[in-house]
Amino acid sequence: MLSAKRKVYASAMEPVPLKRVLFWTAYAFGTLAFIFGLLLTQVPRGIHDKDFRLEVVIWGSCFCFLLICLLLLRRIFSARFREGDGPASGAYTLFGLLVGGELFFCLYALISIVIEAVSH
Repeated sequence: MLSAKRKVYASAMEPVPLKRVLFWTAYAFGTLAFIFGLLLTQVPRGIHDKDFRLEVVIWGSCFCFLLICLLLLRRIFSARFREGDGPASGAYTLFGLLVGGELFFCLYALISIVIEAVSH
């Protein structure tokens, strides 16, 4: 009976793979930067204010975090790198779609900032 308790306790303490922890960390930071970037776009600018450094830093960091997130997601779904982690759940597919949408919006924001900076 004692060994059965140890088996249950040992199975409950299996380590979480590092790539999944990094995925959720990158997703959290990328989404926070995305939300901050959206809130920053609501702030009115002066007529002659053409300094876009803060926007480029925020949208660029959001883009980098979400790109890392997609690369980790590709590695999580790959059968070659699974190493006994088990198959990825459906939540990874859903959040992968969300990451893709946020990534395209970040790319759109960065391109529009570059166009605005070049045109002035």
